[in-house]
Amino acid sequence: MRSGWLVCWLLVAACGRDAPPSSVGPRWVAPASTLDFGAVPALNERTVSLPLVNVGRASLRVVRAAVKEEGAPFRIVSVPEEVPAQAETPLVLAFVPPRESSYTATLVLRTDDPVQPDVEVSLRGEGRTAAVLELEPALLDFGRVAEGSIVVRPVKLRSRGSAPLVLESLTIESSGGPLAGSETTLAAAHPAWMSSTPESPAVHFLGSEVVPFAQTSLTSSSSVFQLVGAARVPAVLDLASDVEVSVRYAVPPGVTAEDVSGALVLRTTDPDQREARVTLRGSVNRAPVPVVSAPGESVPGGEVVLDGTSSMDPDGDGPLTYAWEWLSLPVGARGAQLLSPLESTTVLRLDPVVSGEYEVALTVTDAAGARSLRPSRARVVAVPAQQLWVDVTWNNAETDLDLHVLRNVDAVLGSADDCHYANPRPDWGVPGLAEDPELLRDRLTGFGPEVFGYERPVSGTYRVAVVLSRENGAVDPRSDATVRVYDRGVLKGEFRRTLSRQSEVWTVADVQWPSGVVTEAP
Repeated sequence: MRSGWLVCWLLVAACGRDAPPSSVGPRWVAPASTLDFGAVPALNERTVSLPLVNVGRASLRVVRAAVKEEGAPFRIVSVPEEVPAQAETPLVLAFVPPRESSYTATLVLRTDDPVQPDVEVSLRGEGRTAAVLELEPALLDFGRVAEGSIVVRPVKLRSRGSAPLVLESLTIESSGGPLAGSETTLAAAHPAWMSSTPESPAVHFLGSEVVPFAQTSLTSSSSVFQLVGAARVPAVLDLASDVEVSVRYAVPPGVTAEDVSGALVLRTTDPDQREARVTLRGSVNRAPVPVVSAPGESVPGGEVVLDGTSSMDPDGDGPLTYAWEWLSLPVGARGAQLLSPLESTTVLRLDPVVSGEYEVALTVTDAAGARSLRPSRARVVAVPAQQLWVDVTWNNAETDLDLHVLRNVDAVLGSADDCHYANPRPDWGVPGLAEDPELLRDRLTGFGPEVFGYERPVSGTYRVAVVLSRENGAVDPRSDATVRVYDRGVLKGEFRRTLSRQSEVWTVADVQWPSGVVTEAP
């Protein structure tokens, strides 16, 4: 909107007091001789608009605009290239007092006004009140941190001056060997996660942009020191307020350095410490390495020694503590035990009947608290003496499923040629010899397993079947059954089906011997 004096000048021009009505050219109304910015806190910025008024009938071109005194705390933010005829356009200036003091300078303006091309404007401003930053601690020592671990520590910022403190940037600098990486910088930023009370907020944001700090993974090559959280830029800390910045120290796996250092660098409006630094320091506790010695095979019911005494700590932080745990074991291996799970050597006692693969993990921890980054695994396969092995498991705790292995595909369930709970050791070979098959385990309720073993099968084709023998009053008798067939300890076939009612028969598979070929039954 045009000011009143601009309107007056236009009326004067219309009456022809200063120029002939037919004159077409720019006519500049010189600005006031002094522009006063008033009192501004040290290192804070205040902007003021200086109106450039053209009452002529042609555009006024701004040829030059400059602050005469070099190093004065005044600067030109924006200047128009021209001012349209009979219009007003602002020239914007800024004042940033470096300290508590009075400041002056001279603004020099030149236009293409043929009558008055050059004008000087006196600039005045006063730095009054100043921010003071206090940091605690000056040294942030994370101590000895385990490899692959993260520790977070706070740094407290206090605004203790006579003016609010503006936090302009936070920068993490790292140095000191292989752990050092690239800088993490957030310009003109303030952490939104700084602590303050809702009743008396300590932080005011000057903008709405939210910038996340980089979240460096442990395998990243970036700095091991990182700012935590997100930020909004820029921000002002009220007088006498306390807030916190959190810094994390992340030690990546595979590190070889022992010590690392860096700095948290803060740029603020404290004139006495424009750039404040908090020294960051940390060291590394390298993770111990678990080592397991174990045989690869055993037999059902066997006892296997697992030896972890070769485990070591690269820093020599002994003694180590040990923790053994199950990773997996065969279905139905309820008799399996892991003895002395907190000793350097343990014994794996295998289920006396069930065959299959067992897997155990060892984790070690050094005397300084560093835990191995990944466990050492030991696999033991229980290979039965029986060359042909069949088992069935199911998922219903109430029902009773029966495993049947028939001597040939024409045999009848319940006959002498059916190895099952009522005929657990039929005589299929030479009478009285030990090569007869055997139902090694019979379960009257879920979840099994029921197990069939045949140490030296005679040639032929054997048929496997499962019967839902009893519902045992189950509200829902449906049972998901799984049958597995092994040839000399190797899984050759796995079959699944849901049995829904009592006396339901599932003809599962045929096993050709000695070829060991297993096919689903027709």
